Amino acid sequence: MKKTLILLATASLLGSLSHAGTVAHWQFNDLTDSSGNGYNLTNTNSSTSLSGGQAIFTGGGSSTAGNDLMSAADNPAWDDTSFTVEAIFTFTAPSTAGISTLAAHLSNGGGRQWLLGTSDTNTPYVILRNNASTPVESSIGSTFAALVSGNTYYFAAAIDLTAATPADRITFYLRDITNDGPFQS
Repeated sequence: MKKTLILLATASLLGSLSHAGTVAHWQFNDLTDSSGNGYNLTNTNSSTSLSGGQAIFTGGGSSTAGNDLMSAADNPAWDDTSFTVEAIFTFTAPSTAGISTLAAHLSNGGGRQWLLGTSDTNTPYVILRNNASTPVESSIGSTFAALVSGNTYYFAAAIDLTAATPADRITFYLRDITNDGPFQS
């Protein structure tokens, strides 16, 4: 346990030395952005936020269903070329195969877009789409084993859109919190 605390303290220190900062942080106790930057969420469909830092998504929640959405207003901060998206969640395997979305930056009129979620094989997955006049979409899967339904995970994707190849643009991080598993990258 001491090793973990030391690593977390080191990460916090290094984070404070860099120019990066938290843009938004949602705990799902409500729809408020707890970073203080004002990126509060709007409940656009049937999602329910609960006390205790949980959100329950009903009605399928697949990326193609278009339901169970919580959204934040568009902002230039969402267009950074280098960022990390993190989530702690309890995984529930979908009843039908398909991509399940944890977080995404989508736009109606083109532009750069990304989606972080799980693939139809229940492994971490990212889709990137550039904002060129002829958009190119890259689907990048992780090499992790399938997530286990009912387990709680820490999952992150460090994204660098300036990297030359799609595989170099993503670094996945995963930890099975339920089984006190090691960090994987």
